[in-house]
Amino acid sequence: MIHNGVATERRHRRNSRMQALTLSGGAVRRDKGGGQLELLARAYLNHQELPGAVRLYLDNNDERMAERETLAQLRYRRALTPALRLETAAKYTWSDSRYTDPGAEYPGGCLRQNYRQHEAYATAGLGWRPAGWFEAAYATDVIHARMTSNLETDNNVWRTTWLHALSARFTAGAVSLTARLTGTLLYNGNAAAAGRARNARRLTPWLTLGWQAIRTDRAGLALRAHYKETFRAPTFTECYYYHYGSPQVRPERARQAGLGVTARLQPSARLALTLRADAFGARITDRITSVPVTLNIWRTTNIGRVSSTGLEAEAAATVRPARNHRLEAGATYTLQRLRNATATSSPLQLPYTPRHVASARMGWINPWCNVALNLMAFSERWSSPEHTSGTRLRPYAELGATLWRQWALRSLRLTARAEAVNLTGTEYEIIKNYPMPRQQLRLTLTAAW
Repeated sequence: MIHNGVATERRHRRNSRMQALTLSGGAVRRDKGGGQLELLARAYLNHQELPGAVRLYLDNNDERMAERETLAQLRYRRALTPALRLETAAKYTWSDSRYTDPGAEYPGGCLRQNYRQHEAYATAGLGWRPAGWFEAAYATDVIHARMTSNLETDNNVWRTTWLHALSARFTAGAVSLTARLTGTLLYNGNAAAAGRARNARRLTPWLTLGWQAIRTDRAGLALRAHYKETFRAPTFTECYYYHYGSPQVRPERARQAGLGVTARLQPSARLALTLRADAFGARITDRITSVPVTLNIWRTTNIGRVSSTGLEAEAAATVRPARNHRLEAGATYTLQRLRNATATSSPLQLPYTPRHVASARMGWINPWCNVALNLMAFSERWSSPEHTSGTRLRPYAELGATLWRQWALRSLRLTARAEAVNLTGTEYEIIKNYPMPRQQLRLTLTAAW
């Protein structure tokens, strides 16, 4: 439904068909020495049409997107001694993305953007627990990625990331202290962007202090505090995708501190209650921000300084009225003020970031057919750094329902699921000028061996 002054147009979304196929499989082998080898493989195919933005009296659009991805992962874990444990893993991922937009305004009658990425990943780690009050671990990860494209610039780029992490945990009665230090070595290289891509070296600490104030079979109260620093390099998409990224985007750094409490109460075997609340604050430097213009055109930039403060709260309850029956209910609430601290004269909420987010869920688990209801609510948002009536996105709430059942046929596990999305037919937009569909019905059948 499109509102045009006093008139209203009813339209159907066009050019929105999507076909997707996912195949995955795995195997596990255990040796006599107690080691375990796991293999995972997955393939994903996707071909979709991209609907255009809402324009009065026009709804034609011919953009297409085709994506392919294959993944293979191998993991091995083994206890070398009662106090020492080894874990290693390796993964290879290949992905391909092809975007087309036919149009007479392009040379040859069509705009084509093709991207192909290869990523190899290897990790090894040792865990050591000489005593019940102390444990330590060391892990190292190496990631090498390369991307090629049909663009004239930035068409052959690569990056190697080497991570080291050393962590330790001390426990003394009801008090625990966990510390971790992560080292990041980042090497960027490509012929076209020589001198622009940056190498980086960074140490980031992480510290958590916890106290189990009450710990019994029927009640529990835990308090915690944490401080951490993070370092994130922009992805290839954020750097090199045409009409999306920028090779000038710098890595993002953040410092965050928080306090939290968790309370647990179980007055009987049939009733359990859990409450959790966390407050946090952060200062982010060079925050990487991507703002959509259309589904395929984004603007990725750095914001010099960003201030983030917020609160997260969650309540959950589980009731067992009878054997093989379980009722579950819960609610969450998040308050987040994410503001541009660079422009102190107008510290407004960043684009597409709601200040208030709430959710509620109810479920009945039973031997016949499981039932669940869920509700998501978002406060107003803005599609640009300027908060005006033309950039405001209205608050909305979406209600959904799910029915599912599982069967076991020898070694085969089947899951049938029916999901109704947006039962009330709420009109809302996640991206400006791209209204989301109203009621939807999704049917899924999953088979696992």
